Amino acid sequence: MKDLYQFILNGLRVLSKTQNNERDFIQYLQSLQNEVKNLRQSYRTNSVSVDYSRSEVQAAYLITYYPQYAEMTRHILEKVNVSHPNLFLFEQKHLKVCLFGAGAAPEAIGLVSFLAEYYPKVQSLEITVYDIFADAWKIGQNITQDIIPKLWSGQFSFSTKQIDFCQARSFFLLEKALISSQIFIFQNCLNELKDFDNFNLNIRYLLSKMPNNSLLVMADLRIYSKIGQFQSQVKRLIQELDFDSQILCLRHSEILDFITAITLPSLITQNLLRGIPRDIEQQTDNHFLIPRKHIKCNFLSIYKTYKYEALHKQLEQLSCSLKTLDINRNLQEQDRYNLTQQIKILRIALIIVSAIAIMSLIISLIKVF
Repeated sequence: MKDLYQFILNGLRVLSKTQNNERDFIQYLQSLQNEVKNLRQSYRTNSVSVDYSRSEVQAAYLITYYPQYAEMTRHILEKVNVSHPNLFLFEQKHLKVCLFGAGAAPEAIGLVSFLAEYYPKVQSLEITVYDIFADAWKIGQNITQDIIPKLWSGQFSFSTKQIDFCQARSFFLLEKALISSQIFIFQNCLNELKDFDNFNLNIRYLLSKMPNNSLLVMADLRIYSKIGQFQSQVKRLIQELDFDSQILCLRHSEILDFITAITLPSLITQNLLRGIPRDIEQQTDNHFLIPRKHIKCNFLSIYKTYKYEALHKQLEQLSCSLKTLDINRNLQEQDRYNLTQQIKILRIALIIVSAIAIMSLIISLIKVF
């Protein structure tokens, strides 16, 4: 992912029709300086409002924010992977992914980069972007689809659907997609929401429809105070919800700080992101052109899995089926492999769920004393 800027620049050359004229492309980059300034000013307010339909705005976003947002997704998945190693959802060959409020979908880049390094077993992805401006982001989304094969060798499909998170019960229309998907990501979009009450209703529905062994990630930059308040509401919501056979495993709100590792080409620093620290001291508007290096965000992740009793019952049923089929010699080699893998996964799940229960008990005892 270190060459992500080069991939983006190649996409912008095509967009600006300057593939064969470097001088014209340099002028194009220089013309984006005001767009970058305006975009950064908008993002520094608590209520963001941007016209993403303009190609110049998307180009400014792709250079100024997109690479670090892709890194952000990858870092979050790496932290989740450390706390929950070998998550069952990554044991599957095919994954369905829902990216909410993703716009140009830098999250897809972070995800495929993560999978390429840690989970080569995953062979295909079905990516769907849900965004109120889904149709407006075609330029950025096309560039994302061009970049994915450069970072990951698997097969993928990419589609979009327009949806308003703040419309009451809008997620109810997504039931089929929600119950069949494994990864749900909300990243850097919560700051643009206008109605958190309706959004909370939709999140409640999403949590109820998430299938077993699925992951929900919610993340945003730390500059927005209302994001922390919303994450607290989500935590309370998780404590309220109770399912017959499933449990929601919550990682409490995590703070993530990182320095970007993506190489910034001189073509950009000389012609677009040419701000320097002195611009801040002198209070010139060129400080909006300083390249982003240090990223600070908050995130929470929720993993849905079976409760101990339900897992134990499933394990007994699968083991019994395996023995019966073995006795009758009606089991093909591939079927045997699939059954034994399911049994293996369930046994690991039992260990993890038991460990979570023990840790919760220890924590409760510590609080008592």
